[in-house]
Amino acid sequence: MSLRTTLRFADGAGAFECVLAQCKSLEGPVAKGLAKGMLTITSSWGVSGSAGVNNVLHVLHVAHGGGPVLRMMAANDASDFVKEHDYCMEKKAALVVEINEARELLLAPVISIQEDGTSTKVFWGYVLPPGLPNLVCAMLERGQLGLVFDLDE
Repeated sequence: MSLRTTLRFADGAGAFECVLAQCKSLEGPVAKGLAKGMLTITSSWGVSGSAGVNNVLHVLHVAHGGGPVLRMMAANDASDFVKEHDYCMEKKAALVVEINEARELLLAPVISIQEDGTSTKVFWGYVLPPGLPNLVCAMLERGQLGLVFDLDE
């Protein structure tokens, strides 16, 4: 299922249209929060100062325990979308959208390679409790978080 929405910045610095494509089923308050016609970017979260962790996508993937819940792509005019994507890639940051007091949508920039070999700029979205990415990042930096990739083998 795809939703068309506008993503705007809380400080009024701009907005752009995008399409949200679900990767996993969303229910309850999360689905309701994302179904609004407008989402507000409240801040950004990044790992640029982290000693041992250098990829925001890795931290969000580990914190979520799996793949993204949605993909966000540019709608019509992609210039503002591309500008924000490039900024996030450079700063190693994710955009933060508050869904409710218990959940945030973190949008990590990704370059997706299509079947025809072309690349597309997208954001992968992870729904997490506030503060969890910071905790996971700190645990990964200190080597306190053991990861088990496959228990079946």
